[in-house]
Amino acid sequence: MATKKISINQKISIGLGIALALGLGIFFWNKWRKTKLSQKDCEAKGGKYDKKTKQCILPPPQVQEVLSKAYDNLLFMSGKDIIKDSSFASLTEVAQFMKDNSQFTLELIGHTDSQGSDDYNLELSQKRANAVKNFLIKEGVAESRITAIGKGESEPIADNNTADGREKNRRVVFQMTDSTKTNSFVDANDIYGL
Repeated sequence: MATKKISINQKISIGLGIALALGLGIFFWNKWRKTKLSQKDCEAKGGKYDKKTKQCILPPPQVQEVLSKAYDNLLFMSGKDIIKDSSFASLTEVAQFMKDNSQFTLELIGHTDSQGSDDYNLELSQKRANAVKNFLIKEGVAESRITAIGKGESEPIADNNTADGREKNRRVVFQMTDSTKTNSFVDANDIYGL
């Protein structure tokens, strides 16, 4: 059986085809990976995590920066709904952003770790979300633009069996919505959360 000789041009074409296929594969894998952030990472970046699709929808950079800073800096007294003084500056920035951008509404979602009873944690998470809401109202944001919800320990983002995990589960998530959209249902792309 005779072997067919491949010309140099054919070898170059085959090599370029393989390189193109690999390059496209890497490009699309990286693009897919960036949308598959964990819920914890998504919230930390100011995104809205869709549990059904397991995708993170990130807000515009300006919204993301304000929400990320507030999320990262928000601390409470242990077992209480009292916001620590170190959190005030970043919460004041959220209030200023809301006053400067009246098209946005804000939903605050409180979470706790699993220490304590379910009822206690649900109440504490609601009180903490309310504490942030009340702070923003005192800073001049209209009460009608802010809602506060407590979820207790029902949606952990980390392992409650470790101190580090419990710390990450004690959080208040900020979700901003652009209310200027005309459709009656809010498009997931118009919700910005952290």
